[in-house]
Amino acid sequence: MNLYEFRTPAGGTGYSEGQLTPFGMWVHYHLAMIELYEYQKDLLERVEQSLAAENARVMMQLPTGAGKTVIAAHFLRDRLVDGRKAVWITHRIELERQTRRMLRHSAGVNVSLPSSWARGSPAPYRPNGVVIVMAQTAGRRAREANI
Repeated sequence: MNLYEFRTPAGGTGYSEGQLTPFGMWVHYHLAMIELYEYQKDLLERVEQSLAAENARVMMQLPTGAGKTVIAAHFLRDRLVDGRKAVWITHRIELERQTRRMLRHSAGVNVSLPSSWARGSPAPYRPNGVVIVMAQTAGRRAREANI
């Protein structure tokens, strides 16, 4: 699938994802930027305030379906500049795929394509973006490196 940015009639940003069907037809999916709910905006603001402290560590906790990935996508979108990068660790391939789509489509975060992390090679990274890594792979590579 190919993803590209477009401007909505209201001046907002959206994303269009397209794919070639088995019948040779190009199909576009238009995806608008996901707007945060008030409770999500409030949580994101509190996280940002907490991170202002030196050596701050913050954990965000919400129930299933409350939008943790969407909030994180908005958080990352504004911070992944000047070569900064992030790693997202998940434990299931289904969550990896879901997270990749949500980060791209909810906030336009630059997400790496699925990549492998072979033994003895450096960890994958994406300047100004996110690499999603399976927890099992990260654990094995950390043990191999005695981290």
